[in-house]
Amino acid sequence: MTTVERVIELTKGTLQFDDKDIQPETDLFQDLGVDSLDAVELMMAVEEEYGVKVPDDKLADLTTPAKIAAYVDANRG
Repeated sequence: MTTVERVIELTKGTLQFDDKDIQPETDLFQDLGVDSLDAVELMMAVEEEYGVKVPDDKLADLTTPAKIAAYVDANRG
């Protein structure tokens, strides 16, 4: 499973979007209506899954599963 595929699975599971079709470029905020609390919850799940820290100032830039996956791939040890 690629990082982006796993991020999509984390998104579905963490935010209860099991029935939604989420693609790598799906905008979490505009397309799915994710709010800031949901975004923090998702980032906590990503941090736990991959052992990376996502600084608060980066959250606004991580709007799609593809962007989250790219951040994880660039910053995991």
